[in-house]
Amino acid sequence: MIAVARVAELLRSFGAVSPLGVPTLSVADHGDDSGATATVEAALGSTSTVYVQAFDGQLGGGSWSAMGALDGIGSVSLALATGHYFAYVVSALGGGMAVSGVSYFVVTDGLESLHARCLAAVQARIRALALSGLPSDNVVISKVALERNLTGDALPAILLSPHRAAMPATAGTNASDDVHYDVLVTICDRDDQDPTEELNLDRHLLWREQIGRTFRNQRLSGVPEVINAAVEPAEGLFEQAWQHELLASALLIRFTTRELRGI
Repeated sequence: MIAVARVAELLRSFGAVSPLGVPTLSVADHGDDSGATATVEAALGSTSTVYVQAFDGQLGGGSWSAMGALDGIGSVSLALATGHYFAYVVSALGGGMAVSGVSYFVVTDGLESLHARCLAAVQARIRALALSGLPSDNVVISKVALERNLTGDALPAILLSPHRAAMPATAGTNASDDVHYDVLVTICDRDDQDPTEELNLDRHLLWREQIGRTFRNQRLSGVPEVINAAVEPAEGLFEQAWQHELLASALLIRFTTRELRGI
C-alpha cells in the first residue's frame, strides 16, 4: 500500500516515464551497527539515487532522505542507526525518470537474538498493514500473551510474544540447520458477555484473516535467515478473557530459519 502510493506520487511529479525499465533495489543489513548496503540494478548509463525513510510504526510519519547515488548497476553503503526503514530508488537518463517499488529493511547491531528480531519484524509488518480501527502504537511486543492492564486507550491491541523454539535433528543441509521460532499473535478488543452479541466480532476475524495472509508461506522482511513461515490458529477465543469482557484470540506464526552449524 505504501509502495503503490509513493510510486504513484513520484510518477505524477515526473510527468512521463522514459523507457528505462523499472529499476530494482535490494538492501542487505551489515549486522554490526554500521548500517546496510543498497544494491541497484538499473539501465546502463542511468544515474540512480537511493531514498530512505525511518519507520517508527506510523506510515508516512517520516521524511525521505537521499542516502547515495550511483551509475547504472552497483551498490552504495547506507550509514544508518539500528532500526526499521523503507527505501526506494529513482533512476534518471536523458531527461526521463523511473522509480522502483518501496523496500522494507532492518538495520541491526548483531547482538539481538533471532527470536527477538522475528518479534520486531512481525511488529513492523503488522503496523504497516494499518489495520482499520487499530492504533499503530497498540501493536506491542510483550513477554506474555495477555497483559493485566489492557484498559482504556490500550485497547484494541495486538500483543506479540515469544513462544516455542524447536530444533529438528534432521532438518537442514550438510552445513546448516533449520530452527523454528514461534511468535504468538494475540488480538484483544473490548466485548461483553452476551454470547449473541456481534460487537467487534467481524473486525476481529478480519484482522486474523489479514495477519494470517500476510505471513503464510512468506519470508520475513528484515530477517534474511527466515526461509518460510507457517500460520496456525492458537486460540479461537480465550474464555477467561471473555469472562472479563475482553474478546481475545491468538494466531501462532512459526518461522523456519536456516542457520550455519557450529560456532
